[in-house]
Amino acid sequence: MINRRDSEFLHLLEVDENIEPQRLIYNFRTSAIVPGDITVSVTHDPCRRSTTAILFGLGEAQERLFLYRVKESLEDFCHPLALVGAVCELERDRWIKNEVRPIESTYMEKNDQWSMTSSDNLASAPEGETMEDALGLRFKSTILLTSLTAARRQLSRIGDYLQEMRKDARMASFLRGCDDCHDKETEAFDGGVDLSKQQAHTAARLQHRLNQISDEFDMKIDSCKASMEDMMATTQVVMSRIARHDTLTNTAISVATRRDNSQMMSIAFVTMVFLPLTSIATIFSMNVFNWDAKDGENLINVHFWLYLAVAGASTVLTVGLWMIYSGVTKGLFCIRKRRKDEEMGS
Repeated sequence: MINRRDSEFLHLLEVDENIEPQRLIYNFRTSAIVPGDITVSVTHDPCRRSTTAILFGLGEAQERLFLYRVKESLEDFCHPLALVGAVCELERDRWIKNEVRPIESTYMEKNDQWSMTSSDNLASAPEGETMEDALGLRFKSTILLTSLTAARRQLSRIGDYLQEMRKDARMASFLRGCDDCHDKETEAFDGGVDLSKQQAHTAARLQHRLNQISDEFDMKIDSCKASMEDMMATTQVVMSRIARHDTLTNTAISVATRRDNSQMMSIAFVTMVFLPLTSIATIFSMNVFNWDAKDGENLINVHFWLYLAVAGASTVLTVGLWMIYSGVTKGLFCIRKRRKDEEMGS
């Protein structure tokens, strides 16, 4: 039974000739991690020299490509793994064209974008967005690397089994079939072709193509690993550039703050020099002082106490209002903080 939840596999079932004519049944299942997975069930009857297959999950584009590839090599169907090899070609297209190349293009685009972007533009962009792009690419690359490794391992198993078939004399004899059950229609269809040579030729071509696809998968796996390392290095460079820009900004802020502090100190110094003089001049210029007093007249007006009372009351009122405002503000801040802590705790 072929189940969609199963991982990729190649299963061989030999039907016992005591029950029915002996034949080979292969069930090949590709990975379902990404869309476009395929399953094929191949039944090969050596006596009748026939191969029948059922393919599951073929899309319209995959079906057209599959039929285009197999219509020119019908003579290869004498080998039971020919259709499995055709599905391996579709699997190669699915991973290389649909998954690997788009991620490679994205890697190159991001590397070019970050390498050509100035530090100011990088810093102006949200740091979370930059990290999200890098982490998203790394996550996709990790899944792709795992999937490519699994697909490469599956190709190796098929190649190893194909080599065992070529070396197994009993399997070679079985694939030639029994001469007494070849009917006239089968012989006419064969056209006098040497079945053993055709099977050997098909097996050699299939082995060669599987090796090519495996090598291409190995190359893409190495490329994916290198891209992940390059992306991490690029991310570190980008983060260092952003940190450098932030450091320069903080340095400029500290320099401006120090300059402002110097100016404030100058203002405070001028204030400390002139404020006492201004205050004293203001007080002595009041009408409560009679600087032209004659003998027997008071130098200070009898209403001087009114100035002291109003000034003292104003000072007390100002300080009191400031203390009340500070206390209310602090209390409201504590209440908001307590509510926020309670919301986070719940």
